[in-house]
Amino acid sequence: DFGLEPLLKSLKGINDTANLQRKSLPKVPNRDDYQIGFIWLPCGNETSGDYYWFKSEKDLSVVLWDVAGHELPASFIASGCMSATKMALRAYPGKKNMDKFMQEVNEALTTEHEEKLNEDKMFTTMAYTIFQPNGECDYLGAGREKFLFFDTKNGLVKKVSGASCLCLGTFDSSLFNKHSEIPSRFMLKKGQGVIIYTDGLEEAKDIEGKPYEQKFYEFIAHRIQQRPFDITKTMLALEDDMRIYLGENFQKFDDATAIGVLKV
Repeated sequence: DFGLEPLLKSLKGINDTANLQRKSLPKVPNRDDYQIGFIWLPCGNETSGDYYWFKSEKDLSVVLWDVAGHELPASFIASGCMSATKMALRAYPGKKNMDKFMQEVNEALTTEHEEKLNEDKMFTTMAYTIFQPNGECDYLGAGREKFLFFDTKNGLVKKVSGASCLCLGTFDSSLFNKHSEIPSRFMLKKGQGVIIYTDGLEEAKDIEGKPYEQKFYEFIAHRIQQRPFDITKTMLALEDDMRIYLGENFQKFDDATAIGVLKV
């Protein structure tokens, strides 16, 4: 007899952590040059290894990360990654320091969480994008090079690749820094945008084992034909569509997070 009290305490700890994560989600910036929307779906509606952060000044900086695994172990690393992200954004702001930003976050993760990372073979992927008011954008990933581009004027939706260095929290600084990358640059005109997302969104499967990936592209292609197009409402609708597609499997898939940014 293991007793009910330890189980209840454990469940309470999970619920408390999940509630804390939800309350600490950053507010979406309100800007004149970009419209922003998001979805954040923890595995089983509990704790998540996915997280994101915004820094909105003259430029808009968007950072999205995904810790391998899910629930409490991943959320523990995700919290450390959030602290490292905030400090690195302050220490190395702007498009000229994106590689140094990644190096700083990797150093923090390998130093502060080395035992946990090695024990559970956990690593972190990240996407860091800087959007300038004129539509010029810079992207640098860490083990994450894919994102979705869309154009509301001609209906184009395509997956594109950006520069990506090694995953975070796996390699020490001397090796990680040798594989630094120059950020990819692209332009967004009015009516164009991107959706940056974690693997959980594409890899989630319905009860027949069919991935959501193709349905995701089709959903965005359909939505961008609506007038007026609203990326905030589109991301909320994306969450609903994903829940319907997965059905009973919704509670079983990996954490999924996506940030949509539209040039206006």
